[in-house]
Formats: sequence, C-alpha cells, structure tokens
Amino acid sequence: MTIWSLIKFFPIVTFAIQMTKPKSRNIQFLKKVGLRIRYLRKEKNITQEDFYNDTGIHIGRVETAQRDFSMTTLNKICKYLDISPTEFFKDSK
Repeated sequence: MTIWSLIKFFPIVTFAIQMTKPKSRNIQFLKKVGLRIRYLRKEKNITQEDFYNDTGIHIGRVETAQRDFSMTTLNKICKYLDISPTEFFKDSK
C-alpha cells in the first residue's frame, strides 16, 4: 500500500474518529451519567473487567466521558445494573 492510497482514506478515518468522540457541549452531561454508572457499578461490587466480559461494553470509557454512547447502550447498562432507565435518571442529581 502506498502513501497515496492511505491519504485518500484519511478523511474517512478522521470522520469516523470524530463521530465517536463526544462533542464539547455533551461533556458535562456525559460526565454526570458516567459518575452515576460508576456509583451503581461499585455499589454492586462489579469491576470494569467483569462489566466488559459480561456486556462487551468498555465501561471505563463511558464512566470517564471519553466516548458518547447510544440510548441502546444505556439501556443495556441499566439492565446489567438491574435498574430501569427511569430510576437511573430519577435518582441522579
């Protein structure tokens, strides 16, 4: 593969990376959600490794707001932590 063939794919790769990084306006919200998830996970004595092995979700990235995530992922997290999405947001401040 030549350098020119790599360069032509650069915009696509850059776009894909930007799509997974949270936008600055979402960071505060994602941090609050991440702290709530971390609190619930630790309350149940679940390690990040166990969480990943059981769900396939890199929860450390979610807890530290390094990655944005979908509502489907949040629902999966809530199910694993045995809490409804409504309860998840009701109890958070």
